[in-house]
Amino acid sequence: MYDFKRHFGFHVELTDKCNARCPQCARNCIIGGKLQSRPDLVDTELSISDFKKIFDGFEYPIKNFSFCGNFGDPIFAKDIWEITEYTCSILDQNLYNRAIYMHTNGGFRPEKWWREYAKMFKEKCPNHLLVFSLDGLEDTHHFYRVNTRYDIVLRNARAFIDAGGNAEWSFIRFGHNEHQEEEARRRAKEYGFKTFIPVDTQRFWIRDNTDFEFNGEQYRITPATNMAAQAKKEQSKKWLRDKASITIKEAQKEIFCDVKKKNQLYIDCEGLVHPCCWIGSFEYRRKNWGQDVPDTHQPEIHQMFRMREQRNAITEDLTDIIEDDFYKYILPLSFDVSPCDTCARQCGKTTRVVSSKQREAINEGYEKKCL
Repeated sequence: MYDFKRHFGFHVELTDKCNARCPQCARNCIIGGKLQSRPDLVDTELSISDFKKIFDGFEYPIKNFSFCGNFGDPIFAKDIWEITEYTCSILDQNLYNRAIYMHTNGGFRPEKWWREYAKMFKEKCPNHLLVFSLDGLEDTHHFYRVNTRYDIVLRNARAFIDAGGNAEWSFIRFGHNEHQEEEARRRAKEYGFKTFIPVDTQRFWIRDNTDFEFNGEQYRITPATNMAAQAKKEQSKKWLRDKASITIKEAQKEIFCDVKKKNQLYIDCEGLVHPCCWIGSFEYRRKNWGQDVPDTHQPEIHQMFRMREQRNAITEDLTDIIEDDFYKYILPLSFDVSPCDTCARQCGKTTRVVSSKQREAINEGYEKKCL
């Protein structure tokens, strides 16, 4: 799957801890109408010692790191500063476009810390980008970014920018904030953000509204009304309809694997190695929450993960892990003969519908090629 003649990229979740309580995030849940963190989160993180164990002996050059979690915010990791410095040092120094990317809600740590963090980036990795999640203005940002404050996030972002840091303003469109998009765009330019990116969410795939209570206040989150947001919502609902009629196992998919194209893999906050964050998310839930992957996500890829021990880069050599047969042969072969539902939904294009007998023949051919 990976091209060992190219530079590698790594997507790393440093922690599953977070100060925010975003209602549509996988780390949170609504029980009895009240928004809260899931009680079964592992509540762990990678230390600088763990991080060095993972990457000290890695034999291939590294082009970039992306710190963005399925469940946590990287800034919440205790050793984030030391890990960032170390990460800057192991990037290929001969590459002009070596880079570090990071996503954060920006509502944690004091203003001075952000200023000094920017100075460190400017000196050791000038090509960096911190994406700050600011979903609205003073009166709306906290509707979705629950337990964060617009004024504090903006203060921290501006401290980072003013000290020489590169920042992006990420703005998820909702019904309650879409009228503020242009004003937010104007402020982003005024305050020195490199880019302003509006985002349309797919997370209204079960119901049109998300209602919850937090700290005694009632909230309702609704999708944006613009055409792009509505299209995303309808696409998500179509996935549900497709599950009821034609399952992914009955559809032939052509896979255009995003991480294969990027030569990137995902390492979670326990040190476990996965092809991508989508697979990593399902495996985290199965391992730690006792949630089995739903039948529509019960493809060969997850069965393969269960048949082999999950590989942990803290205790095993990372080079050995990515050079084993799973990544070299089995996973890329599955794209052609029996693509998993996760791969198909995220990186696949339906080419034809096949019968159950045809599917059995495809699987039989797959098993023969794996022998």
